[in-house]
Amino acid sequence: MKIRILFEKLYIKFICKQKINYLPSSLIEHYPLIAGNKFYKFAFRNEEFFYFEKSNIQYLKNLNGVAKYIPEYEYHFKYFKTDKLNLIKNKDEHLKYAEEILTAFKKYGEYKYTKLEDLEFINKGLLLIKAITNEKTYQHYKNRVIDILSKTKFRIGICHGDFHPKNLLKNDKSPILIDFDCVRKSSIQEFDCLYFVVQSMIDYDYENIWWHKAITYDISGYHDFVSKFIDNSINMEDLKLIFSIDRIGQDSKYYPKIQNNPINDIIEYLETALA
Repeated sequence: MKIRILFEKLYIKFICKQKINYLPSSLIEHYPLIAGNKFYKFAFRNEEFFYFEKSNIQYLKNLNGVAKYIPEYEYHFKYFKTDKLNLIKNKDEHLKYAEEILTAFKKYGEYKYTKLEDLEFINKGLLLIKAITNEKTYQHYKNRVIDILSKTKFRIGICHGDFHPKNLLKNDKSPILIDFDCVRKSSIQEFDCLYFVVQSMIDYDYENIWWHKAITYDISGYHDFVSKFIDNSINMEDLKLIFSIDRIGQDSKYYPKIQNNPINDIIEYLETALA
């Protein structure tokens, strides 16, 4: 494994031939980086990811009002390349740009009821809960989700799916989104807003906590931001619960390859939420 990682990094340096600044990434086989005056996104050991993200980028580029936030990528074997993007290191600037992008996405959403069978990652989350706990806990959360969906209208539409500060960069003119492997063409748009708030809390307000802990914290400090994208008719605790199960569904890609993390965190969260 170490030799393969070393080879990949040497390959990146060979392609870029410049000083490299690595950007945060959740998966080791994906390398977002800035080299000289270019931004690169390499995808190793996961060819399916590369073409899935490429397809999502092309889809988003066709959405009026959203396209301007999507990089003009050049496609190469296993990597994308675009003009240089810059990091955003200020919380207020991150929130300002996030508001701008969520407003653009909101245009493609509609308030309506939805069903459990239409929400892929919530279903995956429930199945992972069943796998790591027991039938009783699984049924408890499934029934709660069904109840929440039956009584609440959410805004259903296009979602980034991985909308957090580290995926929001900027060029000389505007904010720019990256990482499109989690894009959903029809899901609960409020998830993107809550995702950004939870990860902002982790990045700016707290240290060394996982999202399972942050989601249980009070988000009233982000009230002005949240109020623009989450209708006050929506019960925040209900939204947090189904958002968390959705996130657990995303984490299911790590199971059973990684037995202890984030599985232990998920169990701890469930015990807190169930109490």
